[in-house]
Amino acid sequence: MKKKTSISNPLRLPLGWDNKPIPFWLFKQHGLNEIFYCEICGFKKFYGRRAYEKHFTEKRHINNLQILGIKDYQKFTEISSIKKVLELNEYLIKNRFKI
Repeated sequence: MKKKTSISNPLRLPLGWDNKPIPFWLFKQHGLNEIFYCEICGFKKFYGRRAYEKHFTEKRHINNLQILGIKDYQKFTEISSIKKVLELNEYLIKNRFKI
């Protein structure tokens, strides 16, 4: 019989493939200590820049932009505030850019 050992995780680091916490230096290197929020997606939390940037092409974000009346979502990447999205959309319409 194998003994199950309890692994201490006081920093609440994410678990790796072996169900052990990843090293702290790796956690910091990947930027997982940074939290980003997206107002358009209902203040959803994203841990790390990579996950945050990836979410702009995900269905949930695109659908919420379409609900706001945005057709070409590619011009609105990196913008997570509803107010700023609507301001940019208004600016693009005023200056006769095709959306």
